[in-house]
Amino acid sequence: MMRVGLIRNAASYRNRTPDEAFRQTAMALLGDCFAEPSSPQELEAVLDRFVLRGVELLIVDGGDGTLHKVLGALPPQWVDTPPLFAILPSGNTNLVAADVGCTQRGTAGLGRLLEAVKNGGWRQYVKRRHALDIEWADRSQVPQRGMFFGAAAFTRGIDIAHEGVHKQGLFQKLAVLVTIALSGLQLLRRKSRDVWLSGEPMSVDIDMQGAREGDRFLFLATSLQKMFFGIWPFWNGEAAALRFLDVDAYPRDLLKAGVAVLRGRQPQWLQAHAHYHSGGAARIGLELSHRFIIDGEVFEPGPARRIILKAGPSLEFLVLCKVRSQTSSRMNWRGRSRRRSRLLRRVSPKRAVRRCRRCCFMARRSGQAICRACLIFM
Repeated sequence: MMRVGLIRNAASYRNRTPDEAFRQTAMALLGDCFAEPSSPQELEAVLDRFVLRGVELLIVDGGDGTLHKVLGALPPQWVDTPPLFAILPSGNTNLVAADVGCTQRGTAGLGRLLEAVKNGGWRQYVKRRHALDIEWADRSQVPQRGMFFGAAAFTRGIDIAHEGVHKQGLFQKLAVLVTIALSGLQLLRRKSRDVWLSGEPMSVDIDMQGAREGDRFLFLATSLQKMFFGIWPFWNGEAAALRFLDVDAYPRDLLKAGVAVLRGRQPQWLQAHAHYHSGGAARIGLELSHRFIIDGEVFEPGPARRIILKAGPSLEFLVLCKVRSQTSSRMNWRGRSRRRSRLLRRVSPKRAVRRCRRCCFMARRSGQAICRACLIFM
């Protein structure tokens, strides 16, 4: 049986309320392979212990920042060949968990993961994403490993989230919406509009094809494949490990472009626009003088002001879709079309105990009444 380790960040948003039931369950099931490190030194010690214990599945109970810290503290044995990961989303944003499809947390989420490992049916529910490695040219800081990078206007937006939105008790998707709205207001005000639109001086070199210098309103890079609410500000280079968006300072048609991106669209006029550049890359060289963001964490560019983004190793995530009780499923299906009722009856009553939220969608698309993930646990 696969050895499982669990790292829980007690400081994460959803973990701040003490949960003794979860802690006792985790300790009973995992023993010394359950840990709640409170410092980088403790995290490194825990990961070293997990390597010695032969841990193959590493569960991270936290948000994007917690996953970022875990990836950055991996022992040498796991740097190039990391273990299988699973996420119990408990952070402020959980962008990575939303991308790969990790939705369940707490005791129920942990129980399903351990049950999948025990039954041996987990291999078909693995999703892969490349890591995003960041190195400082002057080696002034330790190399970082994450999934999402942002600079210029993105850094200002994160400042708004940290200083105002989160302090008001707003987190998760609602915090994202409020942050986008407040950032838009900054662009409408005379005092702050010019500061935002003027951007920051930056030099961008994509795959060593020659640097493009100038002021940038926004720069993003990610190895993810999906964001919240269908927002996807990238186009071209679909097969590349990294995707980037490079927006010039004082970009024309910003409102029109913003509306299109928020709707998850990349119209042809946007792709051909001279102020908006997007594509795929394996390596991106940046020269910048201001702070930037990696998975929600703030970093400085260092004395040399030059960093390198490159595709890291492939990371595997164990993904199990969220289940609903039979009663809840019946209530949600009540009053639906006869066709959907017939699809539900295709499953034997003994197996129709629990359903996931995707079963309705999969039934409409492929004629299945229940998804494979649910069958494992019935």
